Amino acid sequence: MGFNGTGPRSEGGHWGPEESGWGRGGCLHGHQSVRGREVTRPEQRRCPRSQPREPTVEQSHPFSLGKEICYDRVGCFSAPEPWAGTAIRPLKVLPWSSENIVTRFLLYTNKNTNTFQSLLPSDPSTVEASNFQTDKKTRFIIQGFIDKGDESWLLDMCKSSLSYSPSNVHVIGHSLGAHVAGEAGRTTSGAIGRITGTVAYVACNHLRSYKYYNDSILNPSGFAGFSCASYSDFTANKCFPCPSEGCPQMGHYADKFPGRTSAEGQIFYLNTGDASNFARWRYKVTVTLSGKKVTGHVLVSLLGDKGNSRQYKIFEGTLNPGDTVSNEFDSDVEVGDVQKVKFLWNNNVINLTLPKVGASKITVERNDGALLDVKIQLR
Repeated sequence: MGFNGTGPRSEGGHWGPEESGWGRGGCLHGHQSVRGREVTRPEQRRCPRSQPREPTVEQSHPFSLGKEICYDRVGCFSAPEPWAGTAIRPLKVLPWSSENIVTRFLLYTNKNTNTFQSLLPSDPSTVEASNFQTDKKTRFIIQGFIDKGDESWLLDMCKSSLSYSPSNVHVIGHSLGAHVAGEAGRTTSGAIGRITGTVAYVACNHLRSYKYYNDSILNPSGFAGFSCASYSDFTANKCFPCPSEGCPQMGHYADKFPGRTSAEGQIFYLNTGDASNFARWRYKVTVTLSGKKVTGHVLVSLLGDKGNSRQYKIFEGTLNPGDTVSNEFDSDVEVGDVQKVKFLWNNNVINLTLPKVGASKITVERNDGALLDVKIQLR
């Protein structure tokens, strides 16, 4: 992982969580930086190949063009599409040497949560003398092109030649770091246990994607993804609840749902908050109205054993007694087991007849399909 194919900076990290989240392993975050103006000639070698190939390009500058470059310890690299030769990457620029990048691996564990231990790939004694444990899962966090080694989110994510199996490794890359993570998987022939790329597209905020991942660590059930034919169907409330096998979670705990995400081409939808905490918990509330016929809107809030939600609008229009109205909403609080529902209606109009509107029945459905008939508190 000590290379950067398209720019001057890249970075990584690892930690070892157990079932409760952060565990007794470690958080290794690698740091790569460029040596000021110094330019060194990268160490090169010929790759062992059974077939002849074009000669390796001689380099005297980090930004070198050619078909392939080889370095000791990390092997050979080329620049095929989509890494180069495309509209957004027209130049076939080969990766820099680790000497130019100056890669560092910074280890955090529960024994050293605030101060890292520096590990040198060229010096195994630095690993042996550290808190690194081979029986714990290891996660490498690799930052993007515009990030630096002292970015706080890297440490936050860590906090929230050894006989060590690559299947026990999880590589997490953000932005350009996601490409580095993918390259790590390629060079190990897919032996790495898990690779995660935090790259946002379409309407998502690219620089926010790692924050989603960070919040997903702290909220194991707060990023449920709903399988749906289209986003318009999702916004029209046509994809709730989750199927019997449950909904997979976006982010850190996605690997807990291998049987639900194994098929290719699946698309899942979810809503997030507009600021941290981004986690959301989806509920469907169904209300059977009682009282007088009026025009207005209905609000409900959920009170549970884990917390209380704010008020959410269920319906707006003509409120007829006996009618049943429903809506889905994404609570910014995990309510848990719902114990009570507050019911509020309002038409924002002064009515001298003082009509009364109530609810004869309210049902709350969680995303796992559990139906809860709850006590009603009218307001």
